Amino acid sequence: MVKKRVLTVFIFFLGVSGILYADTRKGNIELFVLLDKSLSMVEEIDSVKEYVADELVGRLLIPGDLFVLINFYGKTDRFFSGEVESRADIEALKDSLTSITADGRFTDIGSALDTLEKTVEAIPVRQGRKRYLLLLTDGKQEAPPDSPYYSPDGSFNHRLLEHTKEIAKKGWKIHILGIGTETAAEELAKELSAAFSSVREKPEEREIAQQLSGLMISISARLSSNKLTIEDRGIKIPLELEISDADEGENLILRFDSLIFTAADGAQTVLTPEDRQISLTEKAGRTVKKDLAFRFSSQEAVPGKTAKGEIRFVFNGDTVFQPAVFDVVLTHGDAASANKNETEQGGGWQARWPFVVAGLIALIVIVRFASIALGKKRDDDDKRRKNPVE
Repeated sequence: MVKKRVLTVFIFFLGVSGILYADTRKGNIELFVLLDKSLSMVEEIDSVKEYVADELVGRLLIPGDLFVLINFYGKTDRFFSGEVESRADIEALKDSLTSITADGRFTDIGSALDTLEKTVEAIPVRQGRKRYLLLLTDGKQEAPPDSPYYSPDGSFNHRLLEHTKEIAKKGWKIHILGIGTETAAEELAKELSAAFSSVREKPEEREIAQQLSGLMISISARLSSNKLTIEDRGIKIPLELEISDADEGENLILRFDSLIFTAADGAQTVLTPEDRQISLTEKAGRTVKKDLAFRFSSQEAVPGKTAKGEIRFVFNGDTVFQPAVFDVVLTHGDAASANKNETEQGGGWQARWPFVVAGLIALIVIVRFASIALGKKRDDDDKRRKNPVE
C-alpha cells in the first residue's frame, strides 16, 4: 500500500497565550511533544526532527523549562521527561533527537492522546508557568486491532471522535500543518475544530516554521449567553473574543466551515454560516463582541421545541478561537416572546391559576343558582296547569 505523505502538526495550548522564544521571554514553560515514529513517517521524520531540534528545543527552551517528548506508533514510550537545567542539557537533548527513526508499526493517535492526558494530569500545575502541548503525526489513523481506537478501514472511529471533542472543550488551541495534497490532515482538522495550513511535499525546515508562525496568536472565546433563540431558521451566537500575542494592527481572519449542533440524544444537525469569514483588527488584550449568525438547512431540520445540547465550530484556515465547543439551550423566538409576555402580565400560568380557579367556582355557583331558579319556575308552571283559574 502506498503510504500517504501527509505531515500534520497539532499544537495544543492549555491555558497559554502563545510561544515566546528564549531570547524574548523570562518565565519558564512546560512543553509536551508527541512524535509519530510510525513507518508512514519515514520520508518526513528528518524534517520533523530538525524542526523540533532547532525551533522548539534550540530556540524555545531555556534552563528551568520542563520538557516531555513521547514517541508513538502502535505503542507509546517516553523519550525524555524532566527539567532542562542548563544550556548543556539543551544541546545534549538536541543531539539525542537524531536517534529517532520512523520504524514502528501502526499509528494510534487515540492512544497517544490518552497518554498525553495522563502525563499532563500527573504533573503539578505551577503558578505562572505556561504549558504547551504539541503533537506531530502524518494524520493517518492505523491503530492496532487490540486498540479501543481501531477501525478496519483506518477511519477515525466514534470513540476517537468523542475523545477529540472533549479536547476541543478544554480550550486547547490546535493547529494542523499538512504536507502534500492528501486530505486526511484537513479532515482531521475539521473533526478537531483545528486551524489548518499546508506546504508542499518534502518542505525545507524554514517553510514549516513560516507556516507555523501564527502559533503565537491565541484567541479566547466565551458565550455571552448560552440561551440561543431560533428565528427564521437561524440563530445568532453572542461571542466575546480576546486576542493575545498578535502584532500591533495585525488583521486576523476567522473563516467558518459550519456549525454542528448535537442534541442531548446525540442527534446532529449541521448549520451553515451567513458570513463565511469575519475580520478581527482589535488590539491584543482587548475583548471584542461578535454576533455570529448560522442557519439550519431547512425548516424540518429546526428542533420542534426547546432543545439542550452543544454547538461546535468548524473552521477553514489557520486562525481559530478556543474553546470551540459550548453547551447551549435552543429556544424558539415565538415561545420566548410568549413567555416574556406572560411574565410581564403577571408571571404566566403559575401566577394566574388562583384567579382561574376562583372564576370556575363562581361560574359553578351561578349555574347552580340558575338551575334552582329554573326548577322552581317549572314547578309553578305545573301547578297552574293542574289548577287553572276559572
